[in-house]
Amino acid sequence: MRPRANTLQKMLTRVHLRVTLFAVGMAGLSVLLVGFATMTAFAGENLSLIAKTASYSVAPALVFNDAAAAQEALQPLAATPGVGLIVVEDSSLRNFVSVSSPRDQSWMVAPWIQAQIVPGTRTETIMREGQRIGSVRVTGDASVIGRYLIAG
Repeated sequence: MRPRANTLQKMLTRVHLRVTLFAVGMAGLSVLLVGFATMTAFAGENLSLIAKTASYSVAPALVFNDAAAAQEALQPLAATPGVGLIVVEDSSLRNFVSVSSPRDQSWMVAPWIQAQIVPGTRTETIMREGQRIGSVRVTGDASVIGRYLIAG
């Protein structure tokens, strides 16, 4: 009778270990997915705020047709983590100035993965005395979210 009890104990130990590993794995996956969704939402909101800030920062340069001043105003915003490109268009939809992120994005191996996890492009209208004088388009990059997924 003894050998059978020992075998049953080993079997129950293995089953218990598998159930525990499955539960811990599911909990970890849940935390990772919820964190990813939250970071994506925050990254999208961050892009909207950067677009709004850029529209206020570049409005005087757009009024006076000073592309160098606009570029200078946008450099610190383009250096913000999660920002890939900022494009300013004038009222006739011509490209006035564009500033890209100074960070190296070569660590993102597959561009289609980046397209899936980047929160998208945010556009803000530049107004002066109630009239539209241009627009700012901010495109995100996957650096912040990608690093989170790699760490997770």
